[in-house]
Amino acid sequence: MQNSRTGVYICNCGTNIAKLVDCEAVARSASENPTVAITKTYKYMCSNPGQEMIVQDIKECNLDSIVVAACSPRMHERTFRRVLQTAGLNPYMCEMANIREHCSWVHQDAGSATEKAKALTKAAVLRVERHEPLERLYVDMCPSTLVIGGGIAGMTASLELAEAGCRVYLVEKKDRLGGNLARTDLTAPYLDSARDLITERITRVEENHNIEIMLDSQVRTLALSTLAGMALAFVMIKPLNAMLMGETFSRTVGVNMKMTRIILLASASILAGSVTAFCGPLAFIGVAVPHVARIIFGTNDHRTLMPGVALCGAVILLISDMISALPGGGQIIPVNTVTSLIGIPVVLWIIIGRTGLGRKF
Repeated sequence: MQNSRTGVYICNCGTNIAKLVDCEAVARSASENPTVAITKTYKYMCSNPGQEMIVQDIKECNLDSIVVAACSPRMHERTFRRVLQTAGLNPYMCEMANIREHCSWVHQDAGSATEKAKALTKAAVLRVERHEPLERLYVDMCPSTLVIGGGIAGMTASLELAEAGCRVYLVEKKDRLGGNLARTDLTAPYLDSARDLITERITRVEENHNIEIMLDSQVRTLALSTLAGMALAFVMIKPLNAMLMGETFSRTVGVNMKMTRIILLASASILAGSVTAFCGPLAFIGVAVPHVARIIFGTNDHRTLMPGVALCGAVILLISDMISALPGGGQIIPVNTVTSLIGIPVVLWIIIGRTGLGRKF
């Protein structure tokens, strides 16, 4: 964009930057870009005098964007966006180059640090040329909340939301509230009565007018989203098999790596979100089961591994649920605890195998 007029401001940050980076050299280097209208260095660009200097330059030099080479954007990007807003520009026409954490703080050689700062600043100038004015959008939010599961956690969450004034829909697949805690006698660590706790929580939920309880109900969209996630995963079988041979080979046989990664991320997100919403977090299962399936079926072919992983995961979780119930004991163990006991040894075995630690003992 040859018509851009960009101001470049190099902050010395006291001696944090200037002790190693030649800030004047960085400014001279940035001024070589034809879209740069003005370059300046200052001891503390984030100070009030520094901000006022930028505002004045924007008005006097008719700047339409700025680049600030200083510290991390996490610290002062908002500061300089407010500066642009004060000067009458769109606050998003600002770009920062981090020449403190990425240059002066990580290098010992002044020449190398300065050259890197020049490169980062030039890159920021080229990037801000392509910025477009953005506007904040505000949309109405629906304050109603769907809580899936009428156990102690679901009831507690429902009460917190309802007491904050939100409408809550509490869905429980069984014909009563209470969840797994209703099957226990005492709670740790003080051996309080689980029945008293559950009774008190159920009474509060039932009496709260902001909570609508739906017993014998299930969220059908979970099944649909799970099927959608699995369908996406199965579509990726051929690209995944190609990727076993490396990224270069995959590209040569026509695999679109960017699209493949997007679809895989979408599939994993849908499946993880659906399972977590319905079953809660299942510790280590997602990491351990694929390796267990690979050992059992003795192949890396995803045509076998995809259904194999689903089968192994279902069997392991079914066994974990049976163990957690402790038939005849009247007590339950959280399923997460059981899956951790199964998954942790597998994860440790993977780490030891890949790092070669096992050969050292």
